[in-house]
Amino acid sequence: YVNGTCTGCNKVCTHTFVDGTCSDCGKVCVHRYDGDTCTLCGKICSHNYVAGVCSICSTPCAHEDYENGACKGCGKTCEHNYEDSVCTICGVICSDHAYLNGICGTCGKVCAHSSYNTNGFCKVCGKACPHENWVNGTCTTCGKICTHDFKFGVCLICDKDCPHHYNGGICVHCGGWEDDYTPSDGGVSQYAEVVAKYKYLVEYKHNYETLPPKGNKEPVYVDALYEVVQYYDPSMDFGYAYQDLDNDDCKELILLNRDSYVYGIFTIDSGAPVPVCTFQKGQAFVCADHSIYYYVKAWDNGGGQIFLAYCLASIVDGQLVDGFTFGWKDQDMNSATDTDTTYFKVDAAGNETELTKTEYDVYSGNVYDYYLSYGSRLGKSSNLRFYPVMVSPVESTVYADFSTYDKIVETFTYINDSIGKYEKSSWSGGKYDNKMLFDRDEDFEIYNRIVGACALLRSSNTTPTYGYAQKDINADGTPELILLDSNYSVIAIFTMKEGKAVLVDTFNDRHYASIDASGNIYVADRQIPGNEKDYEYSVCTLVGDKLVSSLTIGIKHQGATTTPYAWYKVVDGVETAITEEAFHTDFATYFTAKFETVNTSNFAKYTKDNAGLTFVGAFTPEEE
Repeated sequence: YVNGTCTGCNKVCTHTFVDGTCSDCGKVCVHRYDGDTCTLCGKICSHNYVAGVCSICSTPCAHEDYENGACKGCGKTCEHNYEDSVCTICGVICSDHAYLNGICGTCGKVCAHSSYNTNGFCKVCGKACPHENWVNGTCTTCGKICTHDFKFGVCLICDKDCPHHYNGGICVHCGGWEDDYTPSDGGVSQYAEVVAKYKYLVEYKHNYETLPPKGNKEPVYVDALYEVVQYYDPSMDFGYAYQDLDNDDCKELILLNRDSYVYGIFTIDSGAPVPVCTFQKGQAFVCADHSIYYYVKAWDNGGGQIFLAYCLASIVDGQLVDGFTFGWKDQDMNSATDTDTTYFKVDAAGNETELTKTEYDVYSGNVYDYYLSYGSRLGKSSNLRFYPVMVSPVESTVYADFSTYDKIVETFTYINDSIGKYEKSSWSGGKYDNKMLFDRDEDFEIYNRIVGACALLRSSNTTPTYGYAQKDINADGTPELILLDSNYSVIAIFTMKEGKAVLVDTFNDRHYASIDASGNIYVADRQIPGNEKDYEYSVCTLVGDKLVSSLTIGIKHQGATTTPYAWYKVVDGVETAITEEAFHTDFATYFTAKFETVNTSNFAKYTKDNAGLTFVGAFTPEEE
């Protein structure tokens, strides 16, 4: 045979292959594989693997046996699939974990963090402990002892209460002070971080018309700041003021706008600033007696009003305590039903009593009209020194000085020259606040009271000039300084105490004063809240730097048609009912000659005609 053909007879061999060679003609089989078996001779491929596939028969390796992560058949490295650090394919164990953020980058194992070093890092993977749970200043996870960052009486890291170590009343750890300690600035410095955050939020809202997202572990006061600043818009001049509202020698922080609408009040508790209250859309005012007037409204889903309450409250031990509340409410909370309105009042003990519509109207007329209609005036009468968040231009380089009579006259002269014609709305809107500079809040208070008196006493159709007189009212040999207008309306009285001038009182359209030749001072006070005819009349003398009443009588509107008025005399500080005849007897004896009706002209007329005062105009030297 040659090439499978017989050279004698040309017969083609049918081939009987044995081990790949024909036993008849000796031809070597040209293999044709199906899988790893030749379809011609049945030979099993001996395999020569390249990248896991036989280069002879193209059969992929079954990878049935591995050693050290490599297939014994083809030598290919295993593409590991780890479970619990063991490859499910080849059985290799990941023992040299390469951790990143607590997870092995090779097998995905999460470190158990079974051991931490003293700095709070896992000894196995090096990840820092998150310190999510602290007990008495120690992390329960890693055992790290907190280094503490105490502020406002608590650690900002582990929430542990500050152990407080006081030095001069101030805690050396957190800056808080002892309960009976009164800081020299009244606690104003403790509000620094609150004010800084408040300014940041207002400026952010001004620039971006929204508020920034809150951070993690914000101080307790931040939520209240967000409630306040949500109401800011560019038309408002937001700011803040300080005043001791609860008479504990520690000042409260009051967030308000230039028109004296109050949005929030903060106080100091154990050296830390905490919110007392916030008010819906700034619907609150601080009154001259430090009480808080506010009102609350509610609407249904259709925008109809369903609730209204007017409240007189005060700050007691850091809490807002309602003293008197009245209002109305829609019983089914649906404004579409107009026959189910009920009226109510709530006393200081929280007891609610239903009112008739007539009774409600009495409260509404006496309280609502005064407090709401004169809200800005109320706030301005409380002498809050307004500090704007946005920088307001200062119109002066002159400082208010009320230390001596000469300085008072000089300051009063500058006030009149810089303001010119006083207006009630300009004063109550804070437009006169920047006419002078002030070293102290006390200087601003005296300035504000004098400017307010001038604005409130000025008749709408006259523009008086202003000046002063001197009279020894208390007969101690040293005259008092009396600020007047050219109509002789008393604006303010100063006396001397320990070598310094001291303000006795200022007077306005609801707190009038008249002086007689003997130095008696007759005062008429409009009673607030009350009817427009409700007045209290007092005969006073000057004792030290205080007006002391020797007689006080009053008239009070009852709101009833049959007996509309009640009369009283103050006896040992208590209002005691008297008859109408007794009231008019005292009134005729002490007051009729001084004034017949309550108005500034009659008060001023008596002062001018009877007090022996000589009016001296307060003018600049160029005008003299």
